[in-house]
Amino acid sequence: MTNQQACRCEKFCVRRKKLLRRPCPTQQRRWDVQRKKKKKKKEQEEQNRRYQIELFVFSFAAKFYMSTLCSKAHFFLSQRHGLMWLEG
Repeated sequence: MTNQQACRCEKFCVRRKKLLRRPCPTQQRRWDVQRKKKKKKKEQEEQNRRYQIELFVFSFAAKFYMSTLCSKAHFFLSQRHGLMWLEG
């Protein structure tokens, strides 16, 4: 007998007139645990992907904001410097 046959419970189905094989409770629990692990891993990967996208968008927005802020500051400073040069 192989492990697969040893782990299955046999039940005779009168309606179908054949022997049905169903996993025994221990095998079913193993499958449930594996399914939960796969689901958890998939959710973790999805969460990580979303985090990476959010991080990229945030960094892009921050760079854009800083570049506009710097260009505005540069513009105002150059204007002020120009006014001081005209006055002085």
